[in-house]
Amino acid sequence: VWNPIGYVHTDGSTGDGTPQNFQFNNIPQDYKYLVLQMGIHGGSSSSNNMKLTLNGTSTSGHYHTRCDYQNGTSSTFFASNSNGWVTGGLGGWDGLPASLSRNNALRAEYWFLHYNDSNLYTTIRGQGTGPIDGSQYWSFWNVNGKYTVSSAITSLQISNSDYFGQNCILSLYGVQGVGAGGI
Repeated sequence: VWNPIGYVHTDGSTGDGTPQNFQFNNIPQDYKYLVLQMGIHGGSSSSNNMKLTLNGTSTSGHYHTRCDYQNGTSSTFFASNSNGWVTGGLGGWDGLPASLSRNNALRAEYWFLHYNDSNLYTTIRGQGTGPIDGSQYWSFWNVNGKYTVSSAITSLQISNSDYFGQNCILSLYGVQGVGAGGI
C-alpha cells in the first residue's frame, strides 16, 4: 500500500525565482519504505549542481553509492563509485545530473529501505533518466547506496545551486509491506 506523505509542484513561470530546494520534513516513521518520485526541470543556469540530502546532513562521508549508467552517446555501460560528492549528498552521476536545463526534465524514483530504523544504515536504491548535454543525448542510471548514519530519516531535501524550473513535481510516499512476509 502506497500512502502519500508529501507533494510539491512549481507553477508555470519562467523558472527564475522558484525555489532552490524542495524539503520534506517530519517524515512519519510508521512505514516500511519511503519512495521519492520526481520530475525536475533546471533553472536558468547551465550548471545546476543538484543534490539530495537526508536529515540535513551534508557530510560527504555519510553517502556511499555505486551508480551504473549509460551515456547517451555510447552503448557502453559505465560505473561510478563515490564516498560523497557535491559537498555531501547524492549528486552528479551518482544520483542526480550535475547539469539540467529548463527545457529538459530529469525523471527519477528513489527507494529508502530501513529509513526508520536507527540501528541500521538506510539503503538507497534508485533509477532515472535525464539529459546529459541539455538537449541531444540522454542517459539512464541505476543507483545503489547507503546513508551511513544510524538514525531514522526524518527529513529529505533536493537542492540546486541555481533555481528549479517550471513544472517540477515531487511526490514522497510511505510504503507498507505486502502480504504476510512483507516485501
